[in-house]
Amino acid sequence: MYKIDWSIVSAMAACVGVTVALVYYTKNFRLTRLSNSAKMVHDLVGTFNSREMREQRGRFATALLREITAVDLRRDAPVLEFFEEVGYMTRREILDKGMVWNSFSWWLEPYYLAAKEQIVAARRKADVPSLFIEIEWLFDRMCEVTTQEEGREYAAPSEAYITNFLKDEAALVALPS
Repeated sequence: MYKIDWSIVSAMAACVGVTVALVYYTKNFRLTRLSNSAKMVHDLVGTFNSREMREQRGRFATALLREITAVDLRRDAPVLEFFEEVGYMTRREILDKGMVWNSFSWWLEPYYLAAKEQIVAARRKADVPSLFIEIEWLFDRMCEVTTQEEGREYAAPSEAYITNFLKDEAALVALPS
């Protein structure tokens, strides 16, 4: 006849309980992180579409359309600073990449491509290699997500698309709030 060692049964039950609790905690942590990311992205969308930011976007797009060298990153930087912050929080995994892609890649892509030369020149001029580096990182990640989402290699938009995008954004200055 077998004799049950209750101390072993108790130890095994405790291990199972700890494992179940750990799985639940991990799942709950992941869901809380996604929920927090969704809330933050929602708030950032509100900021991006605020009257003040629409005016900043309009001015920045106008500057990019006028003369490519006329963009003053000290004055015209609020749009880039916004994306810099989004990039930093995404790189630190505070924001979910998929949520950021879904909410901001359509604006980030043409703005980044239109301003890329000015960003590189500003880095050299200021001798600050990290200037707007988070935007560059974010753009690269958004290209990766685009590739995953669309199931094909990323292709940059045409110059005509970027110009039309900038014209649409430049019109934001004239829109009523």
